[in-house]
Amino acid sequence: MQQEFAEEAGEGFGSPETGVMCTGPFRFEKWTQGQSITVARYDDYWNQELQPKAKQIEFTFLTDDAAITSGLQSGQIDGTFGVPVSGVAQLNASGVGNYYVGPAPLETTLVVANPDGPMGNADARKALHLAIDWKGIGEQVYGGLGTPSALQTPPAAYGFATEQLTAYADTVATDGTPQIEAAKKLVDALPADVKSDAISLVVPQQSETQQLGVAIKDAADRIGLNFELEVVPATGYSNYLYDPATRGDTDLLYTQFWAGVPNPLDWISATAVTAGIFNQSGYDGIDELYYEAVATEDEAERAELVVQMEQQLYEEMGPMFPGVRLDNDVFMNKRITGAPASFSYVWYPWAAHLGSAE
Repeated sequence: MQQEFAEEAGEGFGSPETGVMCTGPFRFEKWTQGQSITVARYDDYWNQELQPKAKQIEFTFLTDDAAITSGLQSGQIDGTFGVPVSGVAQLNASGVGNYYVGPAPLETTLVVANPDGPMGNADARKALHLAIDWKGIGEQVYGGLGTPSALQTPPAAYGFATEQLTAYADTVATDGTPQIEAAKKLVDALPADVKSDAISLVVPQQSETQQLGVAIKDAADRIGLNFELEVVPATGYSNYLYDPATRGDTDLLYTQFWAGVPNPLDWISATAVTAGIFNQSGYDGIDELYYEAVATEDEAERAELVVQMEQQLYEEMGPMFPGVRLDNDVFMNKRITGAPASFSYVWYPWAAHLGSAE
């Protein structure tokens, strides 16, 4: 973001009146509030090898899976990343386009947001994690695109510690099948107030996330934990992650984000170190190990410190549950081509390749 752009926008920054940056080989054209953002080809883009093929692209704002599927089938929408799971079979059978799957560093997890509630108890966290059917979530909720995670840090972020973290992950990995009896034993030994206090989870109002929430509530019910699921509008859900006033005393939050670089310290700094953007509970248990690792020049020694952190995070099952790793998917009408199947579109000016297939 250019400082000049932000300062000139002032209080209007981020609004339809001001527009947006980060449009790559396109230029911002218009923003119809609540409906769409339109960008147009920018012929003077600095990279002459990425000259756009499309004259104009309209990004629409839809959160309803049925509406997205219907729009793709009718041709009103040419394509989408994050294809609604409920619509994949329907779209494939329609013959109007092509469905692709590619690699991604995406991770769906649960964040412990309230250290003073029942999820402040490590055994309660372990019990809930054991009881959740992560395998079923990956297969049913995410249409086979999800693989149960062994550690809080996903393999895409292992980086310099790949060998060491892979070896440790292999010692704790399961197929994600729920372990109800083991979870019940932990619940039976919990203090009475921890068992009786309601555990609250907030998820955005979308098909996959609501199914995820129901699966987690079912797991809690099966092992005798008091659990409450709250569904909120998808457009306002991010406030729960970033605004303490909105979050209140919510115990668990749904997150789906990704490794920005292949470095486990980068992921850990965001999720498990004091002031980390996804450390809503204020957990500080590995701070000393983290800063020792950051200051360690020898790569092998640094990797061993990372393994120690992951061991502690796994044993405490916090402040973020290992969840499921996701692949990326994309659907394109047969009229167009060029969108990548992989998650590279988050970093790369992919839309320059988008064009007519005819």
